[in-house]
Amino acid sequence: MPKVPSMSKSKEKGKATSSSIRGRGSAESSLHQPQSSTSSPIKVDNPETKDYWCVMKGETTEDSFSVNLSPTATVDELKRAIKKELGLVNAERLILWKRSIPESDDDGKTPMTLEGLDETAAIRRPKALISSLSLDDNTYIIVEQPSQAPKRTREDDEVDRDSKRSRAKTDQQLWDDWHEYLRSNIEVQIPPELYPMELQESTGRFQKAESRVPFNGSRFVDLRLDTTPTAMGKKLSTLCKQGGQLLHVLFAVSGAGKTRSIFDAAMQNCGVFLLYIECNPETLGVNAAEGEPTGDRNFIRFYEDMERVDDENGLHTAKGRSESRRLIALEYTSRVLFLILLLENVQDLTPRSYLLSQLNGGQKSIEKIKDSLIRVEEEELSLLFRRALEWLEVILPAGSQFAIAIDEATVGSKLFYGKFTNVNNHITGVLTPLLEYLSEYPIPKIIAGTSFSLRHGEQIRSDVGKGVTQEYLSNFEPLDITAVEIYIQRYLDFSDCDFTKIENWEYLAGRPRLAARLLLETVQSERTFGGSITKQSILEIAVKNTLAAVGEKLSGRLNSLAAEFIDSKDPQKSLMQDALRELFLSCRFLGGCSRLGKLDDNWTRLVDCGVASLTKTPDGMFVHVEELLATRTVNLVLGLKYTRPTETLIRSLFKKLATSTLAQDTSKGKAWEYLILSALLSYNGRMVNDFIRIFYGDSSVVLPQWTSHAIFNVASYGDADMFTLMSGYPHEDDTDVINKLLDDANSRTYILQPANIMRPDGLYIGRLHNRPSCEYWTLLFSAKFYNTPMSSQKTIDEDRASTNWSLAYHTKKGKVEATDLVTKLQGAQRFSAHQGSLRIHFVLPGLAASKDGSPRGGIQVEDNDVLMDIDRSMLKELFQSMPNVAENLNELLER
Repeated sequence: MPKVPSMSKSKEKGKATSSSIRGRGSAESSLHQPQSSTSSPIKVDNPETKDYWCVMKGETTEDSFSVNLSPTATVDELKRAIKKELGLVNAERLILWKRSIPESDDDGKTPMTLEGLDETAAIRRPKALISSLSLDDNTYIIVEQPSQAPKRTREDDEVDRDSKRSRAKTDQQLWDDWHEYLRSNIEVQIPPELYPMELQESTGRFQKAESRVPFNGSRFVDLRLDTTPTAMGKKLSTLCKQGGQLLHVLFAVSGAGKTRSIFDAAMQNCGVFLLYIECNPETLGVNAAEGEPTGDRNFIRFYEDMERVDDENGLHTAKGRSESRRLIALEYTSRVLFLILLLENVQDLTPRSYLLSQLNGGQKSIEKIKDSLIRVEEEELSLLFRRALEWLEVILPAGSQFAIAIDEATVGSKLFYGKFTNVNNHITGVLTPLLEYLSEYPIPKIIAGTSFSLRHGEQIRSDVGKGVTQEYLSNFEPLDITAVEIYIQRYLDFSDCDFTKIENWEYLAGRPRLAARLLLETVQSERTFGGSITKQSILEIAVKNTLAAVGEKLSGRLNSLAAEFIDSKDPQKSLMQDALRELFLSCRFLGGCSRLGKLDDNWTRLVDCGVASLTKTPDGMFVHVEELLATRTVNLVLGLKYTRPTETLIRSLFKKLATSTLAQDTSKGKAWEYLILSALLSYNGRMVNDFIRIFYGDSSVVLPQWTSHAIFNVASYGDADMFTLMSGYPHEDDTDVINKLLDDANSRTYILQPANIMRPDGLYIGRLHNRPSCEYWTLLFSAKFYNTPMSSQKTIDEDRASTNWSLAYHTKKGKVEATDLVTKLQGAQRFSAHQGSLRIHFVLPGLAASKDGSPRGGIQVEDNDVLMDIDRSMLKELFQSMPNVAENLNELLER
């Protein structure tokens, strides 16, 4: 780079101290300097602006200069101010870096270089505010001029003119010339090591002799670079090797392992040379700050160039569209040419080495190739791209396949949204032209993202052209806590660590990113604290930092979604409001284990924000929450919005009951059952005798003694499968759940919805206050919803028998058919003492009077059991916290 003269102008050069070099407090100090009577008036800086000190790359701080801007100015304005100061051209092409130098180390003599700086020091985003850059008084802005395009000789110009006039130069000659030029002028580095030995020592006491930790660059633990492939990675590799126009769409929650699967296709060294693009301009600074690998700075440059075109011409204009197509052609062509140069310069290049080169070292080479081709027209770039693909077929190892992967495609679909349209004239983002450009080439393509909504999905399918097959891959396996422990011990030595004693250890189960992040945090904590604390303490810190980092990201995204929708009066947002409410209720009462709904645009938003996951079944794609961390996040964030969760649940279930009143009695009965379950949750903390008096306060019936010790303490409900998901331990049938509830008194917060063969609609096993834990009481209930009062005495008697604990697993005729289940139930009760049952029959509208006119319902005591009938007349008492529900139920019964 030609040396730019130091700019002293109105500033004194070679200041005595580093503080004066930066001009700390310059406005204040200048006010107190003696002034002669003939001096010009003192210029005081605008108090709302600030001096930002800059220095050209390679010069010393003694040669620094300042630009005065408001902290609310953008990086683009900062570049223009530097350009004005130095008289440079192409301000948008300047590359800025920030370097912090302690005042005690700033002697003004040391040349400012980029040595030791990582990508977090790069100032890239043109629209970012200066205030967001963390520029303190010790920070200089290093100004780097971009590398220049190849110098054109007189002969080159003549060849170009001849080419444009007569096309005397054939396509092959054009390719040969550029190919030879790039081979002679672009240096490619040897691919970096995946397991550099010098970095293994940084794992300290956790270093494992028989294994190594993969590093991306000089400091980042990158568990995406794993030589042991995942099941999805193996599948993707196989699909890519089939070649053709196939488009593979990886669709899953953030952190599920999409990028890992993409990398697996190359890391296996099975012949898939993968061109990787990370379609996210935010990753460069953000991910590095989180301890993750650096971002794709060539895509960031592509994004900045597109922004410039949009600012100057508008991407929607003919000129803007033409330039955007040229930039896309430049992007793909430069990256493919880099692979060609690697293959020609690195002996026995493997797919793994090619991937590592793209992540480290190769980005600079790609940038130089782009600079060389910066003035080439779209037509010639496309020709070079086509010729490059043809040449790849010649030089790739036998049996190899070239493929292109676009990661963070969800972000790409939103970048410049509204500036592009697809073939059906629907508005889209920049992902559309990126895919359109590749549509005519028989290259396997992979796109990965979190929220390909039905709308975006249609656009993608229509954009890639006819005859292109799309395959959606979404079944990414989460890790249970045992799998997490196996995974982390593959890489690090956790001897002297007791996982069972670490708080919130179970919250690491779920998406693989949690386990990978734990390894990264463990290494970083060991670097920070070394041998000053125990390995157990290091691991405790790492777990805390892991859950905080991932949890904060989830909370931030969910908060944004809640703020946009929950309190909105816009009727078009009502479906998303319903989705958020169902999400909260599932996490609050069902541990997040229930299936939320079939995938649509609203549920997709929850996948996008990271709290919900996908399950693919023969019936379609469904959304659910499967992680303890995600469940806790939902409860914390949405719990601030839904401050009366039980009432929220009742309202939601009432809506479902209202929609089923015209359906068959079975459907109405099931909805009524769920409404009862939610109502019972509102009586938590009450004694059973107090609960009974709400309905039969003036009854002369003497209640059994146990009712004054029995407490309602219900937190959730569901069947045996749901209990399995919530507890994390397998339960084959209802008797296994009962055995667990009897064996562990602390788990007695669950209403079991047993299989029909047991007979009751609900079973709750409760504790007794100040009584031994082996003693228990049961709540068994039946829920019936009819159009007319229940009148048959036989039906009434059968309903009564269904809640008799001693008749569980008996048929209506009193016979035992499931002898194995009866035996298991008896075995589960062998060390427990049953004190009695509260048997409630919720019957709508109620029981008909007997033939002699006497009522059939009411309350009665049989041995130690209390039988209650709750009918239409008692709805107000049942829903005492929400009387409007009782009124609405009565209205439904009138229909």
